[in-house]
Amino acid sequence: MVLSTSIIIGADNMTPRAKPLPPNAPDAAQLAAQSPLFHGLVRGLLPLFVLVLLRDGPLHGIDVMRSVGTMTGGKWKPSPGSIYPLLRRLEQDGLITGSWQRSRAAPKRVYRLTARGRAHLPQTGRSVLGELYGAQRMIHTHITALEAVLDLPHAR
Repeated sequence: MVLSTSIIIGADNMTPRAKPLPPNAPDAAQLAAQSPLFHGLVRGLLPLFVLVLLRDGPLHGIDVMRSVGTMTGGKWKPSPGSIYPLLRRLEQDGLITGSWQRSRAAPKRVYRLTARGRAHLPQTGRSVLGELYGAQRMIHTHITALEAVLDLPHAR
């Protein structure tokens, strides 16, 4: 399977930084493993990830999980307990459709983006970007305040 989508979450070089990171700052892999905030952020992007993936063509649930792992640079691969309820919800919302595909082993459900899902994708993307930009501003504000209060530049 080849992905034409390239969204990498958790890459340390995603955005330019106003100040260089201190030597003790955790890298993206550490954040993914240790930070509930970081994990929650990536998990909150899952509906958008799924819509983007299905825009490129139909996928089985297991392929969605693997592809999200690729999209996050290997930092997070959602579990079946995360992905399948989301796929059902997106299907109930009319954004995707699922159909059973027979195979030699066991039948698998194949998911496709609907016309409604395709039309919904830009709106979802704008909404998520707005939330991320807001979170970025809030995080920057908290970092600046903590640096000032602790009188320790780059106290992370």
